[in-house]
Formats: sequence, C-alpha cells, structure tokens
Amino acid sequence: MEELSLAWCKDLATIDGLERCAHLEVLNLSSCGRVEDVSVLKACSRLQVLVLSFCNAIQTGTFPTLPIKSFIWAGSQLETCEVPSRCPYLLTLNLTSSHKLVNIEALSSCPLLQDLDLFSCHRLASLHGLDLLSKLETLNLSTCLRIESIAPVSGLPNLQKLNLNRCIKIKDFAPLKSCASLHSISVHGCNLTPDLDVRCFGSKHCAVSTSADVPLPGSPACLSQEAAMSAIQNGSGLGSVKCSSTCSTFENTLKDLCARFNLAVGIFWEDRRGLLCFAGASVRDEHGYSGHAFVAASRCLSFRPSVGVPGRALSNGMDWIDDVQELDLTAFPRQPAAVVSGMHTVFAVAVPGGVAEFVSNKVWPSKSDTVLREIATCFGSAV
Repeated sequence: MEELSLAWCKDLATIDGLERCAHLEVLNLSSCGRVEDVSVLKACSRLQVLVLSFCNAIQTGTFPTLPIKSFIWAGSQLETCEVPSRCPYLLTLNLTSSHKLVNIEALSSCPLLQDLDLFSCHRLASLHGLDLLSKLETLNLSTCLRIESIAPVSGLPNLQKLNLNRCIKIKDFAPLKSCASLHSISVHGCNLTPDLDVRCFGSKHCAVSTSADVPLPGSPACLSQEAAMSAIQNGSGLGSVKCSSTCSTFENTLKDLCARFNLAVGIFWEDRRGLLCFAGASVRDEHGYSGHAFVAASRCLSFRPSVGVPGRALSNGMDWIDDVQELDLTAFPRQPAAVVSGMHTVFAVAVPGGVAEFVSNKVWPSKSDTVLREIATCFGSAV
C-alpha cells in the first residue's frame, strides 16, 4: 500500500499499526480530531506526503523526524515551526489558517523549501529567518494582518511568486525591488500610496496585481454598518432566496441542518470549474431580515480556491472562524453585514458539487468536529 486516506475518521484515536506500512508514500489524516500520538510514523521511511489538517489533538512531542517532501497542516494550533523543522527535505509546506502561529524561524532547518503557504496566519507579525530559505519560489502571506516588514523577502534570490493580499500593515514595499526573480506579485487590499511605482517590483516583466479581490464599493457585501442596518429595516434587496438547480438538490439538507444545530443561515456555493458562485441559501424564519441581510451580502460574491471562508474550505476540506465580528473588512468583506445582523461564528465544509457555509448568531466556543462531520455526511448522502 502506497497511499492511505483516513480523513474524517471521527472515532480514530490511534494510528498504531502504520509502522507495518513500509511502502506508504501518501498519508491523509485530515480532521482526525482524536489522534494524539504520531510517533509510529518514524517507521514509514518512504513517506513523501503528509496531511494533518485540523488534527488539533496531536501532541507535538510525538512528531518524529520524517523524510516527507510535502506537509499540509491547515488550521494547526502551532505557535512555532518547530514541528515542520523536523522534516529537513520539505519542498512544500502549507500552514494556512494556523491562527496561533507567531514564529517561523525554525524553518531555517528546511533549506530545500520551495513553496510556503502561510495564508491567514493572523498572529504572525515577523518574517525573521525567512531570508535563509534561499530556494523558496512561492510565498503566500495573504491576510497575515500583523506583518509590518517584508525586509527578509529581499534575501530570497529564487522567489518567483508572492501574495501579499490584505497585508494591511505593510507600508514599505522597497524590499521587493531586490527580488530579481519575481514574475508575479499580488497586493490586493494593501495600503499602496499614490506615489508608489509598482512597476519597479521584481523582474523587468513582473506582473503586479493590485485590483481588489473583494466586492466593489456599494455592493451589498461592502455596505457600511449604517447602510446594512437600513437594508435590514427597509428590507431592500432582501427578497426571497432562490436556489439554482444544483442547490435545489440540497435545499432541504441546508434547512434541516440549520434547524438541527440552531444555525441562522446556510449557503450553498456551487463549484463552477474552480470558481465558487452563490447558488442559494436557507434562512431560519426566526432570524427574518437579519439572516437575509447576510445572504444579500453574499449574493454578489464568488470565491477562488483558498480565498475566503468558502474558498479555504474548498482547498482544505473545511474552514472555521470563531467570531467574524473580530475581523475587519479586509479579512472578511461581509463583516459589516455580520455586525448589524448579529452573526458571529462562520464555518464551511467542502461537499459534493461545492461548499456548504453556515452562520450562527452566537459565538461557538470552539470548532466542533462532530458538527462538521455530520454536515459532510448529510450532503454526501444527499447526492
């Protein structure tokens, strides 16, 4: 056996026995929330790809030195990169939505790293040590809201693609002038001054993307709190919710899940060749106009993979935000509508045909693996 996926095995508490899988190359333990000890992986000498997304019970002290080349731990609880540093042959590392991550210095122990994804690591404020990754080619820092300095980026001679979308605290972009290999830079939602010449970034033929990947001003998703409140009170643009033909298949499932878990809104995003488009929604009667206001703010949106809550769910299997009211407009474009409609926890799950997103008018204390698995199961059985 060369590949094994145990993703979403909710009752799996141990992976003892994998030491006998001498030929194992790919292992997916995504959302196995009860697994704590992964020390047996040290016997998997041929392991190349490891996925531990949202495996939050793993005791980091049990993580052995591994020969893997690709490591995905989206939604990790890591505060440092000490665990990935035990994989000296890493080429690709994905730590998206690791909201506790504050230090990446240990990545200096991964000198071969070529692709690093730190999307939405909200607490990461320093890139110290990044300049030691001389082979790095692709770097995603999108929605790292606390990063102020990108000076270490200037020490990356092979960097070709850089994503700084919504890194709102960065003011000095001069280090990008030293990145001679850069051919693609994205700075949507950054604080670019009128006198900044983006044409001097990277190589001579570097493509710089600055147009915001967020709704246009005046669209429902970007309403101010006052405008959103007015929409709720007047009911403007908050008509009945109609589902597309694809969503109609799941309409009853959305409704039943919202009732079962006391959720205010359920939205189905249809996957149209890699672009998630609004297909329909279910709003519980007791939430009336407030629920429809949030739906109105969603109708005009679409999401690419790894962008926004639905996009990250499409890429990683799920995404969860405890309280969107603590974010700002750059991190969550529908935040004003969430504030005035009283919505807090937002989460999404990849399902057949797209992504199911749910919204609660309460703050859920922590990610509920039980709820996520049941949602995935319900949509799977509806196909």
